[in-house]
Amino acid sequence: MFTRITLIYPPTFESQWGAIRPPIGLGYLSEMLQQHGISHQVIDMSLGYSIPQVQKKVAEFDTDLIGVSMTSLFHKSVYALLRKLKARFPEIPIIAGGPHLSTLREQVLKECEAIDYGTTLEGDYSLIELCQGKPLEEIGGFFYRLSPEEASSDSEVVYTGDRPFIMKLDEIPFPKYEHFELSKYVAREIGVITSRGCPYACTFCPVKTTIGRTCRFRSAQPIVDELEYWYDKGYRDILILDDNFAMHQDRVYAICAEIEKRNLNGFRFRCGNGIRADHVDEALLRRLFEVGFRFLSFGVESANDHILQGIKKGEQLASIENAVKAACDIGYDV
Repeated sequence: MFTRITLIYPPTFESQWGAIRPPIGLGYLSEMLQQHGISHQVIDMSLGYSIPQVQKKVAEFDTDLIGVSMTSLFHKSVYALLRKLKARFPEIPIIAGGPHLSTLREQVLKECEAIDYGTTLEGDYSLIELCQGKPLEEIGGFFYRLSPEEASSDSEVVYTGDRPFIMKLDEIPFPKYEHFELSKYVAREIGVITSRGCPYACTFCPVKTTIGRTCRFRSAQPIVDELEYWYDKGYRDILILDDNFAMHQDRVYAICAEIEKRNLNGFRFRCGNGIRADHVDEALLRRLFEVGFRFLSFGVESANDHILQGIKKGEQLASIENAVKAACDIGYDV
């Protein structure tokens, strides 16, 4: 069992001004630990923490498990960070998760000997089960190393098999970032995820390996519960991070109605991650504008139908042009 966890977000060099907003993936893991009464601290190295400062915090917290979130960008620098942590704290296991491990899987543990455990796709419950002492072989979506006595010449790493997707997202607590240094982020903006997964097969996109092709959706009421929480704390800028926020129009209309019902006026919403043009029409765009949506990114990819077909976008240029024109006419920044 593990009772004192240090979660680390490696430096991302995302802007010259510093970290823009708290990392939402680590926010979800932190909230799960909080809900299960597991003591933890969060160190976002994008806020400027050096490796010696991280090591000091790990020691002072009396950490017994280190967790790190990994993307493929700068992954070699993260490997170097983990090796330094392992050299300083050889007795503390390290668990890694995130898109890099979900995609490359066993290769990551082979490349970085400092990593003891790994989680794929959704690690929400895998981390909790590890902390609670569940046998390693019974934790779904989980990598672990065999002891030298158990390891064969073929492999020293065991994968327990993919974990079923979390279909009831309403049961997952939304991040409140109570263990984050919110005042240090550049933007007074909160990222919100209302769904997970994408069913499309665009050839350039790694969504299948990073979060899955199966779509899972949160309901309108818990989404607006999250928005109201931040509204009451004085936040007005919200970044919607979904891959498919507008997939089901009925759900979007229900979200808008719930925002209006609670008189949550003054929000400024951005869909910066890109929405599909073929899932919006003028009526929906006008409704979103009424409750505070002002910025839309459309995943266009190409202005050529032949290319769109070749990359399996599943969309035609005409629908993209119509959606962009409607959004511009309404007054969105597109």
